[in-house]
Order: sequence, then structure tokens, then C-alpha cells
Amino acid sequence: MPTKEHLEGQWREWRYAHVATMFRPYGWTSLVAQYWLETDDRDVKFELLPGSWSVEDGRVMYTPPSAGPNLSVNGEYPAGPVEIIPGRNQTYGHGKSLPVYFGVCEVEALGRTKSDGSKLFGVRVRDPRVTTRIEDAGVTAFDYDPKWRI
Repeated sequence: MPTKEHLEGQWREWRYAHVATMFRPYGWTSLVAQYWLETDDRDVKFELLPGSWSVEDGRVMYTPPSAGPNLSVNGEYPAGPVEIIPGRNQTYGHGKSLPVYFGVCEVEALGRTKSDGSKLFGVRVRDPRVTTRIEDAGVTAFDYDPKWRI
């Protein structure tokens, strides 16, 4: 059986890594917007993003504006409608997602199921310039206690 000091050291390493993940440039504290799309939504505009957004055949679709700012999807500016595959893009690359950016902001799509079984789709925007500082977030934890070890 490992010693209390050993287990506490492992816990501290885990906690440090967990907190660092939350506060990295595109971590959870950089989330600046989250928009929702229903399965029948078409040509929806979002305040912080260019173009229009739709759900077509269960896919989140982005249509760029005819002129002006555009998203970068997998390193290219789309000229027409493009699917934004659900998942964390650059940071995690879940599933088949691709890097999607608007300027320095990371954009990601996500899928959820509502309590009635219908689908709901989200679009999140993360801005690394506004990541909350650890000191300002009030992330607290209890001291390590071996009684809570499973």
C-alpha cells in the first residue's frame, strides 16, 4: 500500500494538471459564447460569428457571408456551405473535428440530446485573450484526505 505522502503527492500532481487544463488559452475559462440550434433552424446569425448557421440532416452547417470576415476551417476560408463537425477542434481534435477559427477565437460544434429525445446542436466560441486568471476564478479544493480514496 502506498504511503500517505506518496498518495498526497499524486493527488497534488493530478490537481495541478486539472487546473492547468481549465486555464489554458482555449480551456474552459476562455468560453465567451455558446449558441444553440434546433434541428429545423436555418440561416441563424450569431452575434460573435460571421455568416449563417443551419442544421441540415443532423449536421451543423456554416455558410460564409458573401463579403467580409470569414471562419477558417481546417486552414482554409470556405467559399460555400461547410459542415462544422462536432468536437473540440484544435485543442483536442475529438472524433473527426477540424480546426475552426474566427481570428484568434476557436469555434466548435457540439451535439446534445434533450430530455424528450430530440437533438440539439451547439456552437461554442473560445477566446484565449479573455481566459480567466486562476487567481480570479476562486478554484478551491479541500486538502488531501486518504479517507476519500476509493
